Amino acid sequence: MTTTSLAPLVERFFTQRLMQQRQASPHTISSYRDTFRLLLKFTQERLHKPPSRLRLEEIDAPLIVAFLDHLEKHRGLIYYLRESSRGARNLTRPWRATA
Repeated sequence: MTTTSLAPLVERFFTQRLMQQRQASPHTISSYRDTFRLLLKFTQERLHKPPSRLRLEEIDAPLIVAFLDHLEKHRGLIYYLRESSRGARNLTRPWRATA
């Protein structure tokens, strides 16, 4: 089974997808950055692995659901945020296609 390091994919997402292709605003980029920081911190605590050692295959649906639950319970975010973040599943599709 081939594994894919997460770090270069995240970097490519920011530099190629958000900045070049989408020409996202600095606010949008900051929002994604902050969300990825939260996700990576949560994942590090959950998997006992630093973000630099994470593989794409380790970021699965149960982990994302647990992350969203964590945001709701510990950060006070409300349910509609989860519904609006359904598109987050689509974030991995371009990565998987180019990995």
